[in-house]
Amino acid sequence: MARIGIMWRQLAYYYLIIIVTVSVLALLVAEKTERYYLRGIEEDLRIRAELIEEVLVGYLPGGHVADIDQIAKKLGRKIGTRITVIAPDGVVLGDSEEDPERMEN
Repeated sequence: MARIGIMWRQLAYYYLIIIVTVSVLALLVAEKTERYYLRGIEEDLRIRAELIEEVLVGYLPGGHVADIDQIAKKLGRKIGTRITVIAPDGVVLGDSEEDPERMEN
């Protein structure tokens, strides 16, 4: 009888070890997965920003706000991303969803 009790106790310890190990692994995998997807999102946003910069760079030094706003609206629709172009002094030059004249910064 004592051997059966010891066997069940050992089995319970093994189950506990397995549960703790699986839980730790699940947390590690979740963290790695989150980091992986965040890096992908960051990379996608960086690439979009660089492409938008390439398109707008010719309009920015002294460009007309109406032209910049139209380009922002057109690009925003095409890539499904809100685009806001802000001058170094904080003035909104263009936005893909709003009228830049009514935006504060």
